[in-house]
Amino acid sequence: MKLNLCIDKGNTRVKVSLFHGTRHLETYFAPSLTGMDFAEVLHGRVADAAIYSGVAGNDAEIMEYLQKHAHRVLNVRDAVLPIAVTYSTPQSLGSDRIAAAVGARTLFPEGHLLVVDAGSALTIDLVDETGFAGGLISPGVRMRLRALHEFTGRLPLVEPDGSAPFVGDSTETCIRSGVLLGVAAEIDAAAERNRPDGKEIKVVMTGGDAVLLQTYVKNEVIVEEHLLAKGLNRILLENEHIS
Repeated sequence: MKLNLCIDKGNTRVKVSLFHGTRHLETYFAPSLTGMDFAEVLHGRVADAAIYSGVAGNDAEIMEYLQKHAHRVLNVRDAVLPIAVTYSTPQSLGSDRIAAAVGARTLFPEGHLLVVDAGSALTIDLVDETGFAGGLISPGVRMRLRALHEFTGRLPLVEPDGSAPFVGDSTETCIRSGVLLGVAAEIDAAAERNRPDGKEIKVVMTGGDAVLLQTYVKNEVIVEEHLLAKGLNRILLENEHIS
């Protein structure tokens, strides 16, 4: 069975996932792509195919680098997608958002989906019967906490883990509650506004703060840690004919 290599280069780290067909084998993390030990990841093999999604960087250099580790390399931006994209500026649409949407639709082939990626930035996207419709982008949990500290005179830098009551009883809990409950309310509002009349909308969430936020979101949330990787692999499988 073919070995697929799926690379997701985010704002803070690189995630490299291995698949045999549709079966997820394992995921590795590194601070940079060149810092990844591909010989160890691939156990001395060369992957049959690799797919790359990145939020920043020189794509041409990265693609050339990956060609050392895979017989065939595909950039998400050059791929034929398994879902339609009804976005007015597709050239500016992040490949990470596309991958997450494809991953969610792979897991749930029917119905309205709200796809949330709770990373450095918070993205909330609607996948409906027409495909990827678009959504919202706002600062992520840690970015909001850091902004409150850096752009004020006296507010401390608060960690996201800890008590977050609806009414904070200290400066620390007020900040944490304001950020976590605010993000959760943002997700809930997006779900309600995009819920079809009389129908269900599934909230599928991934990203470093997904598990943390799940506690505060009122809607039922399905957390999928490897959502982007599964979306990337699905795109790669859809493009097996591209050499």
